[in-house]
Amino acid sequence: MSPPSPIKGFEAGGGTYAVLPYKGPYSAMKPAYDWLFGVWLPNYGQQPRDEFVLEIDLKTPMDTLPSGLLTEICLPLEA
Repeated sequence: MSPPSPIKGFEAGGGTYAVLPYKGPYSAMKPAYDWLFGVWLPNYGQQPRDEFVLEIDLKTPMDTLPSGLLTEICLPLEA
């Protein structure tokens, strides 16, 4: 089952991850995490797996302004 937008999913390391794209400075990520755990996760009816959330940086702060940084927040889900 594919997660609803703006979430996408992928399989890795023996499990499924919900992936939330985030654009902006690292220091302002908290509302994205709050929405992912507090709104999306309960409404989707999934439980988080007991593993670390991954952040995949798609742009580097060495050549991108903070407002243009792109990150994928990857939440491991129970099977």
